[in-house]
Amino acid sequence: MNLTKKTSTAIAALTLTAILLVVILLAAPQKTVQASMLNAQADFSLMTAGTLGNDDSLIIIDKNAQKIVVYALAPNNKFVAIAGYNYGTPTPGPGKK
Repeated sequence: MNLTKKTSTAIAALTLTAILLVVILLAAPQKTVQASMLNAQADFSLMTAGTLGNDDSLIIIDKNAQKIVVYALAPNNKFVAIAGYNYGTPTPGPGKK
């Protein structure tokens, strides 16, 4: 196999980059998120989930309306809706409205 200096440099750079990525991935702190099912009924489900910032969220899945709403606990100890999604409505494809 005839390697030129340019090819050898490229291979060395790629190898160094791969080793660097492995070190970064192994050294990064591992964060886990846990969720718990509180109640599951035919019409709705309630779940809690801890976030990476050690905040708790309440997730409500309304099966009849086909909606998911995520609530977070505000500093005044009241739940505030932070996200919602209507999974019963199909999303339009590319270029369609």
